[in-house]
Amino acid sequence: MKNMMIKKTLVLAALLAVSAASQAATAICAGKINAVSSHNPGGLYVVMEGVNVVKYCDFDNQQFRTNPTNCLHMASVMNSALVNNKTVTVYIDNAPTTACSSIVSWFHADVRYFAMNRL
Repeated sequence: MKNMMIKKTLVLAALLAVSAASQAATAICAGKINAVSSHNPGGLYVVMEGVNVVKYCDFDNQQFRTNPTNCLHMASVMNSALVNNKTVTVYIDNAPTTACSSIVSWFHADVRYFAMNRL
């Protein structure tokens, strides 16, 4: 009886793990920056062409893997891209979909990678 209960618990845990993993995707978004804003308290919000407004990081607290120092760097890169009309590439690891245009407004992103591109 006890073994059966353990097996059922393990199966349920495995199903929940698969379900949780399937709910998050990596969205690779690239495009020009339409707006960069700061909300205090809050953080850095960016609107990229084809993507709704997304919270990329927090200036005061760790947001997923991005700490406040990295947030300041990201803000600098995003502002530079906006002013210089450059494209940016961003990897969002906790996106609800791989389609950047389907990410809901005000989404709190787990940014793994970002770069300003030459184009």
